[in-house]
Amino acid sequence: MNLELLLHFLKFDIQTSSLQFDDWIARLYCSNDLTDRFPAKFKSLKLFVESQDSPQRIPISSPEQGVFAETNLCNARCYYEAGRFFSSNHGDYWHEMDYNLHTNAIRANLGGRFLQSGQAIISNLIRPILQSFILPFYGLRTLHGAVLCKKGRTIFLHGPGGMGKTTTAVQLLKAGYDLLSDDGPFFFIDGGSAKVLSSLDYIHVTENTLRLFPQLRTLVVGNRDNREKFAVRISDLKNNGAWKEPHRITHYIQLQRRPDVAFPRLRKINRNTSHRTLLDESMVIFRRAQFHHSADPFGSYSQFVFDLLGKVIQGAEPYELEFADHHLSEVPFLVDQL
Repeated sequence: MNLELLLHFLKFDIQTSSLQFDDWIARLYCSNDLTDRFPAKFKSLKLFVESQDSPQRIPISSPEQGVFAETNLCNARCYYEAGRFFSSNHGDYWHEMDYNLHTNAIRANLGGRFLQSGQAIISNLIRPILQSFILPFYGLRTLHGAVLCKKGRTIFLHGPGGMGKTTTAVQLLKAGYDLLSDDGPFFFIDGGSAKVLSSLDYIHVTENTLRLFPQLRTLVVGNRDNREKFAVRISDLKNNGAWKEPHRITHYIQLQRRPDVAFPRLRKINRNTSHRTLLDESMVIFRRAQFHHSADPFGSYSQFVFDLLGKVIQGAEPYELEFADHHLSEVPFLVDQL
Protein backbone atom coordinates (compact mmCIF):
# COMPACT_ATOMS: atom_id res chain seq x y z
CA MET A 1 0.00 0.00 0.00
CA ASN A 2 1.37 3.38 -1.02
CA LEU A 3 -0.30 6.53 0.32
CA GLU A 4 0.51 10.17 -0.22
CA LEU A 5 -0.54 13.17 1.84
CA LEU A 6 0.29 16.58 0.44
CA LEU A 7 0.73 18.76 3.49
CA HIS A 8 0.66 22.09 1.64
CA PHE A 9 4.27 21.98 0.38
CA LEU A 10 5.53 18.86 2.16
CA LYS A 11 4.87 15.53 0.46
CA PHE A 12 4.39 12.78 3.05
CA ASP A 13 4.79 9.37 1.41
CA ILE A 14 3.59 6.34 3.39
CA GLN A 15 4.48 2.81 2.30
CA THR A 16 3.52 -0.52 3.89
CA SER A 17 3.11 -4.13 2.79
CA SER A 18 1.60 -5.62 5.96
CA LEU A 19 -0.76 -2.98 7.40
CA GLN A 20 -4.10 -1.62 6.22
CA PHE A 21 -5.10 1.86 7.33
CA ASP A 22 -5.72 3.69 4.06
CA ASP A 23 -9.43 3.95 4.85
CA TRP A 24 -8.61 5.78 8.08
CA ILE A 25 -6.27 8.16 6.27
CA ALA A 26 -9.10 8.96 3.87
CA ARG A 27 -11.57 9.51 6.72
CA LEU A 28 -9.39 11.70 8.92
CA TYR A 29 -6.93 13.53 6.66
CA CYS A 30 -7.11 15.57 3.49
CA SER A 31 -4.42 16.96 1.19
CA ASN A 32 -3.80 20.54 0.12
CA ASP A 33 -1.44 21.48 -2.68
CA LEU A 34 0.51 24.75 -2.37
CA THR A 35 3.58 23.52 -4.23
CA ASP A 36 3.08 25.92 -7.15
CA ARG A 37 2.74 28.81 -4.74
CA PHE A 38 5.80 27.88 -2.65
CA PRO A 39 7.99 25.80 -4.99
CA ALA A 40 11.22 26.57 -3.11
CA LYS A 41 9.76 25.03 0.06
CA PHE A 42 8.67 21.75 -1.53
CA LYS A 43 10.24 18.70 0.17
CA SER A 44 9.43 15.05 0.68
CA LEU A 45 9.29 12.94 3.85
CA LYS A 46 8.93 9.16 3.64
CA LEU A 47 7.43 6.70 6.13
CA PHE A 48 8.02 2.96 5.80
CA VAL A 49 5.91 1.05 8.33
CA GLU A 50 5.26 -2.67 8.90
CA SER A 51 3.77 -5.06 11.43
CA GLN A 52 6.41 -6.34 13.86
CA ASP A 53 5.30 -9.97 13.38
CA SER A 54 5.23 -9.90 9.56
CA PRO A 55 7.85 -11.19 7.10
CA GLN A 56 8.22 -7.58 5.92
CA ARG A 57 9.44 -6.41 9.34
CA ILE A 58 12.11 -3.73 8.90
CA PRO A 59 15.55 -4.31 10.46
CA ILE A 60 15.93 -1.42 12.92
CA SER A 61 18.77 -1.44 15.43
CA SER A 62 19.10 0.72 18.52
CA PRO A 63 22.11 3.07 18.52
CA GLU A 64 25.13 1.70 20.35
CA GLN A 65 26.19 5.07 21.74
CA GLY A 66 23.06 7.14 21.28
CA VAL A 67 22.50 10.27 23.36
CA PHE A 68 19.12 11.34 24.69
CA ALA A 69 17.76 13.95 22.27
CA GLU A 70 15.72 15.76 24.98
CA THR A 71 12.59 15.25 22.88
CA ASN A 72 10.40 12.35 21.79
CA LEU A 73 9.46 10.48 18.65
CA CYS A 74 6.01 8.84 18.58
CA ASN A 75 5.49 9.60 22.28
CA ALA A 76 8.63 7.72 23.36
CA ARG A 77 12.06 8.85 24.53
CA CYS A 78 14.29 9.55 21.57
CA TYR A 79 18.03 8.88 21.14
CA TYR A 80 20.42 10.13 18.48
CA GLU A 81 23.59 8.85 16.85
CA ALA A 82 25.28 9.80 13.57
CA GLY A 83 22.33 11.38 11.79
CA ARG A 84 19.73 8.91 13.06
CA PHE A 85 17.09 9.28 15.76
CA PHE A 86 15.68 6.16 17.42
CA SER A 87 12.78 5.42 19.76
CA SER A 88 11.05 2.32 21.05
CA ASN A 89 8.12 1.39 23.25
CA HIS A 90 7.49 -2.18 24.33
CA GLY A 91 4.20 -1.43 26.10
CA ASP A 92 0.64 -1.34 24.77
CA TYR A 93 1.68 0.72 21.77
CA TRP A 94 4.66 -1.40 20.82
CA HIS A 95 6.97 0.17 18.30
CA GLU A 96 10.55 0.52 17.20
CA MET A 97 11.29 3.45 14.95
CA ASP A 98 14.07 5.51 13.49
CA TYR A 99 14.29 8.74 11.52
CA ASN A 100 17.29 9.34 9.26
CA LEU A 101 18.14 12.98 8.64
CA HIS A 102 20.08 12.25 5.48
CA THR A 103 17.55 10.01 3.72
CA ASN A 104 14.45 11.95 4.88
CA ALA A 105 12.93 8.61 5.88
CA ILE A 106 11.14 7.28 8.94
CA ARG A 107 11.05 3.51 9.40
CA ALA A 108 8.80 1.80 11.95
CA ASN A 109 7.66 -1.63 13.10
CA LEU A 110 4.39 -1.71 15.04
CA GLY A 111 2.77 -4.16 17.43
CA GLY A 112 0.33 -4.27 20.36
CA ARG A 113 -2.67 -1.95 20.06
CA PHE A 114 -1.40 -0.55 16.77
CA LEU A 115 -2.47 -3.81 15.14
CA GLN A 116 -6.01 -3.71 16.54
CA SER A 117 -7.24 -0.72 14.54
CA GLY A 118 -6.16 1.56 11.73
CA GLN A 119 -7.44 4.40 13.88
CA ALA A 120 -4.71 3.64 16.43
CA ILE A 121 -2.07 4.04 13.71
CA ILE A 122 -3.48 7.46 12.77
CA SER A 123 -3.88 8.68 16.37
CA ASN A 124 -0.68 7.23 17.83
CA LEU A 125 1.75 7.14 14.90
CA ILE A 126 0.87 9.48 12.01
CA ARG A 127 -0.32 12.39 14.09
CA PRO A 128 2.49 12.22 16.71
CA ILE A 129 5.05 12.12 13.90
CA LEU A 130 3.57 15.26 12.36
CA GLN A 131 3.51 17.00 15.75
CA SER A 132 6.98 15.86 16.82
CA PHE A 133 10.34 17.60 16.41
CA ILE A 134 10.74 16.40 12.81
CA LEU A 135 8.83 18.97 10.73
CA PRO A 136 11.10 21.99 11.37
CA PHE A 137 13.72 20.21 9.27
CA TYR A 138 11.22 20.77 6.43
CA GLY A 139 10.30 24.38 7.19
CA LEU A 140 7.13 23.63 9.19
CA ARG A 141 6.31 23.65 12.90
CA THR A 142 3.09 22.63 14.64
CA LEU A 143 2.04 24.67 17.67
CA HIS A 144 -0.32 23.61 20.41
CA GLY A 145 -3.47 25.62 19.80
CA ALA A 146 -6.57 26.20 17.69
CA VAL A 147 -6.73 28.58 14.73
CA LEU A 148 -9.83 30.14 13.17
CA CYS A 149 -10.36 32.97 10.74
CA LYS A 150 -13.15 35.33 9.75
CA LYS A 151 -13.24 38.46 7.59
CA GLY A 152 -9.47 38.94 7.39
CA ARG A 153 -8.83 38.22 11.07
CA THR A 154 -7.06 35.04 12.19
CA ILE A 155 -7.37 33.96 15.82
CA PHE A 156 -4.85 31.71 17.58
CA LEU A 157 -6.35 30.14 20.72
CA HIS A 158 -3.57 28.96 23.01
CA GLY A 159 -3.42 27.27 26.40
CA PRO A 160 -2.50 24.01 28.15
CA GLY A 161 -4.62 20.89 27.89
CA GLY A 162 -8.05 21.24 29.44
CA MET A 163 -8.34 25.00 28.84
CA GLY A 164 -11.10 24.54 26.28
CA LYS A 165 -9.36 25.21 22.96
CA THR A 166 -11.54 22.80 21.00
CA THR A 167 -14.72 23.79 22.85
CA THR A 168 -14.09 27.48 22.21
CA ALA A 169 -13.16 26.76 18.58
CA VAL A 170 -16.44 24.92 17.99
CA GLN A 171 -18.39 27.83 19.50
CA LEU A 172 -16.62 30.26 17.16
CA LEU A 173 -17.21 27.87 14.26
CA LYS A 174 -20.95 28.05 14.99
CA ALA A 175 -20.67 31.85 14.87
CA GLY A 176 -19.32 31.85 11.31
CA TYR A 177 -15.58 31.42 11.81
CA ASP A 178 -13.60 29.06 9.57
CA LEU A 179 -11.65 26.38 11.43
CA LEU A 180 -8.09 25.69 10.28
CA SER A 181 -7.18 23.46 13.23
CA ASP A 182 -8.32 22.74 16.75
CA ASP A 183 -4.88 21.39 17.76
CA GLY A 184 -1.61 21.37 15.86
CA PRO A 185 -1.83 23.90 13.00
CA PHE A 186 1.22 24.17 10.74
CA PHE A 187 3.29 27.35 10.87
CA PHE A 188 5.99 28.49 8.46
CA ILE A 189 7.96 31.63 7.63
CA ASP A 190 6.97 33.43 4.44
CA GLY A 191 9.25 36.38 3.75
CA GLY A 192 9.45 38.33 6.97
CA SER A 193 6.34 37.02 8.68
CA ALA A 194 4.92 33.83 10.15
CA LYS A 195 1.97 32.23 8.40
CA VAL A 196 -0.38 29.50 9.61
CA LEU A 197 -1.79 26.61 7.60
CA SER A 198 -4.51 24.08 8.30
CA SER A 199 -3.46 20.89 10.08
CA LEU A 200 -5.56 19.03 7.46
CA ASP A 201 -6.69 16.49 10.06
CA TYR A 202 -9.64 15.87 12.36
CA ILE A 203 -10.71 17.71 15.52
CA HIS A 204 -10.45 16.05 18.92
CA VAL A 205 -13.45 16.26 21.22
CA THR A 206 -14.03 15.07 24.77
CA GLU A 207 -17.28 13.72 26.11
CA ASN A 208 -17.81 17.10 27.76
CA THR A 209 -17.52 18.87 24.37
CA LEU A 210 -20.07 16.44 22.92
CA ARG A 211 -22.45 17.27 25.76
CA LEU A 212 -22.04 20.97 25.08
CA PHE A 213 -22.46 20.49 21.31
CA PRO A 214 -24.62 17.36 20.85
CA GLN A 215 -24.86 17.97 17.09
CA LEU A 216 -21.22 16.83 16.83
CA ARG A 217 -22.06 13.34 18.07
CA THR A 218 -23.38 12.26 14.68
CA LEU A 219 -20.07 13.33 13.09
CA VAL A 220 -17.84 11.23 15.37
CA VAL A 221 -15.61 8.75 13.53
CA GLY A 222 -14.40 5.62 15.32
CA ASN A 223 -13.82 5.12 19.03
CA ARG A 224 -12.08 7.06 21.79
CA ASP A 225 -8.32 7.33 21.41
CA ASN A 226 -5.72 6.82 24.13
CA ARG A 227 -6.43 10.36 25.42
CA GLU A 228 -10.15 9.55 25.75
CA LYS A 229 -11.00 11.87 22.86
CA PHE A 230 -13.21 11.28 19.85
CA ALA A 231 -12.36 12.19 16.25
CA VAL A 232 -14.61 14.43 14.14
CA ARG A 233 -13.77 14.97 10.49
CA ILE A 234 -12.72 18.54 9.87
CA SER A 235 -14.07 18.22 6.31
CA ASP A 236 -17.59 18.06 7.79
CA LEU A 237 -17.02 21.41 9.53
CA LYS A 238 -15.45 23.61 6.85
CA ASN A 239 -17.45 26.69 5.95
CA ASN A 240 -15.53 27.60 2.78
CA GLY A 241 -12.04 27.40 1.28
CA ALA A 242 -10.20 29.42 3.95
CA TRP A 243 -8.47 26.25 5.19
CA LYS A 244 -6.64 25.97 1.84
CA GLU A 245 -4.79 29.29 2.21
CA PRO A 246 -1.98 30.57 4.46
CA HIS A 247 -2.95 33.23 6.98
CA ARG A 248 -1.14 35.64 9.27
CA ILE A 249 -2.15 35.44 12.94
CA THR A 250 -3.78 38.77 13.86
CA HIS A 251 -4.91 37.93 17.41
CA TYR A 252 -3.33 35.61 19.97
CA ILE A 253 -5.71 34.61 22.78
CA GLN A 254 -4.45 32.83 25.89
CA LEU A 255 -7.35 30.84 27.35
CA GLN A 256 -8.08 30.71 31.08
CA ARG A 257 -11.02 28.37 31.63
CA ARG A 258 -12.21 28.88 35.21
CA PRO A 259 -15.54 27.61 36.55
CA ASP A 260 -15.56 30.29 39.28
CA VAL A 261 -15.47 33.24 36.85
CA ALA A 262 -18.58 35.39 37.28
CA PHE A 263 -18.53 36.78 33.76
CA PRO A 264 -16.26 36.33 30.73
CA ARG A 265 -13.45 38.83 30.32
CA LEU A 266 -11.11 39.50 27.42
CA ARG A 267 -8.15 41.70 28.30
CA LYS A 268 -4.93 42.69 26.59
CA ILE A 269 -1.75 41.11 27.96
CA ASN A 270 1.97 41.69 27.66
CA ARG A 271 3.49 40.58 24.36
CA ASN A 272 6.74 39.43 26.00
CA THR A 273 4.83 37.17 28.40
CA SER A 274 3.03 35.58 25.47
CA HIS A 275 6.33 35.07 23.67
CA ARG A 276 7.88 33.37 26.70
CA THR A 277 4.89 31.06 27.00
CA LEU A 278 5.33 29.92 23.40
CA LEU A 279 9.09 29.53 23.81
CA ASP A 280 8.74 27.44 26.97
CA GLU A 281 6.27 25.11 25.28
CA SER A 282 7.56 24.87 21.73
CA MET A 283 11.30 25.58 21.60
CA VAL A 284 13.55 22.60 20.83
CA ILE A 285 17.30 23.01 21.39
CA PHE A 286 19.72 20.19 20.63
CA ARG A 287 22.31 20.76 23.35
CA ARG A 288 24.63 17.75 23.31
CA ALA A 289 28.02 17.84 21.61
CA GLN A 290 26.89 15.16 19.16
CA PHE A 291 24.49 17.68 17.61
CA HIS A 292 27.16 20.25 16.88
CA HIS A 293 28.61 18.66 13.76
CA SER A 294 28.70 21.18 10.94
CA ALA A 295 27.21 18.70 8.44
CA ASP A 296 23.90 18.46 10.32
CA PRO A 297 21.35 21.30 10.39
CA PHE A 298 20.66 21.50 14.14
CA GLY A 299 21.78 25.09 14.51
CA SER A 300 19.57 26.31 11.67
CA TYR A 301 16.75 24.12 13.01
CA SER A 302 16.71 25.87 16.41
CA GLN A 303 17.11 29.27 14.78
CA PHE A 304 14.12 28.57 12.54
CA VAL A 305 11.89 27.64 15.50
CA PHE A 306 13.08 30.65 17.53
CA ASP A 307 12.47 33.06 14.65
CA LEU A 308 9.08 31.53 13.89
CA LEU A 309 7.80 31.86 17.45
CA GLY A 310 8.94 35.47 17.60
CA LYS A 311 7.21 36.31 14.33
CA VAL A 312 3.94 34.62 15.42
CA ILE A 313 3.68 36.94 18.43
CA GLN A 314 5.22 39.95 16.71
CA GLY A 315 2.42 40.06 14.17
CA ALA A 316 -0.48 39.50 16.60
CA GLU A 317 -2.34 41.41 19.27
CA PRO A 318 -2.12 39.33 22.50
CA TYR A 319 -5.12 38.85 24.81
CA GLU A 320 -6.25 36.65 27.68
CA LEU A 321 -9.78 35.24 27.82
CA GLU A 322 -11.23 34.20 31.18
CA PHE A 323 -14.45 32.22 30.91
CA ALA A 324 -16.47 29.27 32.14
CA ASP A 325 -18.42 26.79 30.03
CA HIS A 326 -21.70 28.56 30.65
CA HIS A 327 -20.21 31.71 29.07
CA LEU A 328 -19.47 30.04 25.73
CA SER A 329 -22.36 31.68 23.89
CA GLU A 330 -20.91 35.10 24.79
CA VAL A 331 -17.39 34.36 23.53
CA PRO A 332 -17.98 35.06 19.79
CA PHE A 333 -19.34 38.53 20.61
CA LEU A 334 -16.24 39.33 22.69
CA VAL A 335 -13.86 38.06 20.03
CA ASP A 336 -15.71 39.98 17.30
CA GLN A 337 -15.02 43.22 19.23
CA LEU A 338 -11.25 42.85 19.03
